[in-house]
Amino acid sequence: MKWQQFLKLAYPENLRVEDDKERTIIYIWHRWAGLYLGYLVYHIGISANFISIVRIFIAFISLYLISFVIKGEILIPFIGVFLLYSQHILDKVDGVIARARGTASKLGERLDGIGNSFSRCAILILLAAFTGNIAFVIFATLVSYVLVNVRDDFIRTKIAYDTEVKGFAIFFRIVFSIQVMLFILPLLIVLTNIFNWQIVIFSYIITSFYAGLVAFWFLLCLLKKKL
Repeated sequence: MKWQQFLKLAYPENLRVEDDKERTIIYIWHRWAGLYLGYLVYHIGISANFISIVRIFIAFISLYLISFVIKGEILIPFIGVFLLYSQHILDKVDGVIARARGTASKLGERLDGIGNSFSRCAILILLAAFTGNIAFVIFATLVSYVLVNVRDDFIRTKIAYDTEVKGFAIFFRIVFSIQVMLFILPLLIVLTNIFNWQIVIFSYIITSFYAGLVAFWFLLCLLKKKL
């Protein structure tokens, strides 16, 4: 398949319009990187669902490498940060391949969502694990579960774009974005060794911060549903 034909199928007009209106420059760069990489993967013959599964595997390995921070390592966690963020580009690749081949499915959509959800949850649980407090790890696991489920509701009910809570909605979308949770936050974890920050205190603060946001988010969704 030629590039122009592939592009027409993989990046239809409705997606272009959506990207132009609502997406950031970084998102658009990811989109085009995903298109070019998807074009290569398409000709290799790899399926979209396989790419989604690989993303989850890469995220797991990345978080394992980042966990070496607790041992005082710097280079290995940096590699983990790079891999964790890079796997997000594959988030665009699986969709590209599915659309180009006409194989989009509910299973593929579900696998696609699991990749980002797993990464968001795992980074908070990893932070909590740095504290060495089992109760706090359980707490972070609960917060992560609520985060994933409430976030979907937040988007579905349009609260994420609600003009009545626009300032908070923008803030929420930023702190729960891929760029923050899967790049800036992991990078800050690595920097704790460079700047001699206390990783345990840092972990308590960040996990508690996200827990507070999730709680407020949850209450906001409930209130908006009742109104």
